[in-house]
Parts: sequence; structure tokens; C-alpha cells
Amino acid sequence: MELLIAREGLLLKDGGGKSFAYDVPEFLRSPLCVRYTSSARNYGLDDFLVMDDFDITNLDRSLVFWESDGRTGLWSGYRSALVRDISTRDLYRLKGVALNIHFPKPMTEKGNVRIWGGQKKINAVYESRMLKRFNRTLEHAGIEPVAEPKGVWKYPNLCKGLRPVASIFKVKGDTRLDELVTVIEGLAINKCDVRKASVKINGEAYFIYKNMNSDGKQFLEYASMLLHDIGFVVGRLKNLMDVSGQTWGCNDGSTNAHWGNIVLYRDDNKLKVNLVDFDMSYGSDECSESEMEDMCKKEMKDLQSSFAGGTISLRKISGKPFRSKYGSLPFKILRDSLSKGFYCGYLECNMQRISNELEISRLDEVFSLLRKEGSFSDKKPRSRRVH
Repeated sequence: MELLIAREGLLLKDGGGKSFAYDVPEFLRSPLCVRYTSSARNYGLDDFLVMDDFDITNLDRSLVFWESDGRTGLWSGYRSALVRDISTRDLYRLKGVALNIHFPKPMTEKGNVRIWGGQKKINAVYESRMLKRFNRTLEHAGIEPVAEPKGVWKYPNLCKGLRPVASIFKVKGDTRLDELVTVIEGLAINKCDVRKASVKINGEAYFIYKNMNSDGKQFLEYASMLLHDIGFVVGRLKNLMDVSGQTWGCNDGSTNAHWGNIVLYRDDNKLKVNLVDFDMSYGSDECSESEMEDMCKKEMKDLQSSFAGGTISLRKISGKPFRSKYGSLPFKILRDSLSKGFYCGYLECNMQRISNELEISRLDEVFSLLRKEGSFSDKKPRSRRVH
């Protein structure tokens, strides 16, 4: 299964307009959009871990079926959806389909007019060009790209004179790093003995765990190694991007350099890592050498900052990981491991030996511990005052 963490379902309906898509299945040759009154269900995946045939079967139901009032899919961010071609099993991401097609709603961000739940034509066309550029960089390094642009849909009604457009991408996977870590931490908190919810370190609140038993200690060990290894690969990919003369953001201060744009997916016995979202990307032919250097340095800081922060990419997710009254506060040991791995990977990048693959076993070990019966803590009895 391409997803490591389950997503909540949605329904897609006819979107009108025109299709400029190529090499896509029949059901994607006409524009679709997200229904606002969706009857989509979660299908009972309340811990959101995808690790066995039962999980995959339940999750797949949301990707491949038509219902009386639309086609089922899964959320991907706040404005995008995932659908599957039932005949080929290929996965497609539809970006910018959560708009009101009849009355597109404008929103202003940093002085720029955007379309709520959608995207502008200029951004869609530009992202396709810059994604293809990064894909060529990956292929030159012997790495398979995670996303391939397949065209656009143009919706019928303008928004402040702007044409709403949805992008179609054929994708290998879509689980985001922040999504994975948030669910892992949320499930772990529910298995811990909590006496004090959190402590602030350098202004950031972190979860405090106590009296960890052997399962808890093993979880922290395996999860720390997993995140260090993921961070290491992300560091190498970011170095590859920088060396190739491409950024993730632009010089107006906007950036896509955050962990919500780091994708992970299963491929046989491998865990693969890649980078997505290039609608604000710059190339070395569009700015000076000093501007490129400044943007690359800023993106390093932006990524490190995002590793310590909260979730960016989740959409309509609820359930077991978030039932704790303490929410899903970060584990400092896990976030530090991710940051250290990223820093090491960036500095130690060898362009002749770069790879985006990890053994899947570490992820499976972490998931198995989270699903194992019992607590991660040995609760100690509170002392009683003797009168």
C-alpha cells in the first residue's frame, strides 16, 4: 500500500469545465471536484496505522468505488484528493479540487489573491514545469520520482478574474512526514504513564514520559533510529536540490520547505522518501547566485524549524491518536533524532552514492509496538501520607 497512515474519505462529483489531461484513465478525463455535503466515512481505521491486509482492504474501499452521489477518494491536504485507477492500481493526486466551483472564494495571503480550496492556472502550470525539472535531477541521480504531472482541469467560473485549475499527478505515495510522526507520537502518548503533560524547552512544549518499561524503551529506540534515518535521506535530497540549482521556495519569503512536503511510501521491502510541492520553486536561471544561496540557507532553517513544530498536512483526521487529553505533543528525543539525521545527511551527501531508500523493517517494528497490547510505562503507586 502506498499510504502508511490512513486518511479520511471524501466524495468527488462532476466539476464541469474542460480537461487538458493526458495519459490518464477514463474517469479522470472529465473534471471532478470535492462535494461539500460528503457522506464519506472513516471505515473504522481509528489508529490510522496501515500495516496489514485488513488495513489495506478497508482503506482501499475509499479509493476505488463509485457511490450513488459521487466517486470516493481520500483527502490529501486541505485542497487535494487521492483516487485510484481500479484496473491498473495506479494512484493519482488531484490538487486544487476542494473549491466551490459555482462561486470560487478568494483569499489574500501576503498580498497575493489565492483561491480557497483551489489554485490559480499560473501556479499549476509553473509547478508542472518545476516538478519536471526536479524529476530530471532525481533520475540523473538514479532515483525514481514520486510524482509525475499528467495535465490539468480548468473549472468554468472565474475567481476575481483568475481561472481555477486542478492539477493531476500520478503518484507513488502520499503519506507526509509530519502526518506519520504526529500519529506515532499520539499513539505513544496514549500508552504512557502521564504525570505531567509537558515541559517547555527553548519555548517549545514537549511531552514528558516517565517509568518507561521495556516496550516503551524499545519504542523510543526504534522510533529514534527510524526518524534519524529518514532525516538523513531528506538531508541528502535537499543537498541534491541545492546543488542542482533549484529551491523549494521563492524570494518573497514564501516557502514549501517544511516537513509536510516530505513524502514516504512502501515499495516492496523498502521505505522510500521524496520531496513534493514545487509551485513556488526557483531555478538558478531566475535569480542571482547570492539570492540562490540565501534562499537555500533559509530553507535549511525552515525545515529544521518545521521538525520541531506541529502538523501541517493533515486533513480531517480524528480518532485514537488524538483522544488523549494531552493531544499529540512532540517527543523531544524523536524530533532531535530527525533533525540530527537531516543535518548529517545534508553535510555527508555523496553525489555518486545517493539513495532515497530505507529498509521497511524499522517502520514495521515501530508500528508493531504501537499496536501491541499493554502500556509503555510501569506505573508506580503514589505514596500515601501517614497521619
